[in-house]
Amino acid sequence: RGGKNRIGLYTSPSIKYSELDIYTKPIKWQGHTVRVVLQCRQKMDIRPPQLRIEGETIGWQGRFGKAAISQHFPNAEIERVTTAQNSIIPYRVLVSMDIQTREEEEEAKKNVRNVQAAALNARQATTAFEASVEQIKIAQANLAALVQAEKEHKAALAKVQKEKKTAQNEANAAVAGKRNVATAQSAAQDGLVRALCTIVTDQDILRTLQPSIQALIFNQVTQLNFHGWRIDWKTRAGLEGVAALAAAVASSRSLTTANLRGCGMSAKGLAVLAT
Repeated sequence: RGGKNRIGLYTSPSIKYSELDIYTKPIKWQGHTVRVVLQCRQKMDIRPPQLRIEGETIGWQGRFGKAAISQHFPNAEIERVTTAQNSIIPYRVLVSMDIQTREEEEEAKKNVRNVQAAALNARQATTAFEASVEQIKIAQANLAALVQAEKEHKAALAKVQKEKKTAQNEANAAVAGKRNVATAQSAAQDGLVRALCTIVTDQDILRTLQPSIQALIFNQVTQLNFHGWRIDWKTRAGLEGVAALAAAVASSRSLTTANLRGCGMSAKGLAVLAT
C-alpha cells in the first residue's frame, strides 16, 4: 500500500511500537502469551530518501487520538524506513510474556471511559426518571385539584341555578299574588260602587253622583284631602260618609232637598264634590 515509495525495511526505536500485534503476532506457549522482537543496530547517517523518519502508520490517531505510543519518541517520529542495504544488523532477540501492549492499554482505558460514560448516562437517566416521576406526581395532584375545582364549580353553579329558580318562583308567586290582590281589590271596589249606586233610585242624580263615588272609593277615601270640599266627617272610614251621602240623595228628589246631616257636608260642598 502506498506504491514503490513504501517498499523498504521498517524499524522503530520504540519497543512499545515494535511489540504491537500488527508487527509482532503473539503466540500461545504453555498458557502464556509470547511475543518476539529483534533488537537491531541501524546505520542512521544515510540521507533521505534512502532513510526516512516518519510517523505511525497503523491508524493510531484515528483510534486513540493524541495518546502517546512511547514516552521517549513522539508519534510523528516513531518509524524508520530505509532502502539501504546492509544498514540494519539484528543482534538480540527480545521475548515478552503476558505483557499488556500500548494498544491494549488504550483499549482498556477506552473501555473504562465507555463504562464510566455509560454509568454517568445511567445516573443521569435515573435522575431524569426520578424527576419525571415527581413531575407526574405534581401533574396528577394538579389534575386532581382541577377535577375537585370543577366539581365544586358545578356544585356552586347548581346551587346558584337552584337559588335563581327559587327566587324566580318566589318572584312569580309575588307577582301573581300582587295581581290577585289587585284583582280582588278592584273587584271589591267595583262591588262597593255598585252597592252604593243601587241605593240611589234617581237616575239623573246617580249619573251625577256615580263618578264622585267611584273617585272616592278608587282613590282610597281615607287618604283624600277633603278640605277643599268642605267635608267635616268625623270618622276615618270615608265609606260611611259616602254611604250616608248616597242614602241622603236616594231619599230626596234633588241635591238641594237632600238631607246631608248624616254625611256632614253642605249642598255647596256636595256641588264641589260632584265636580
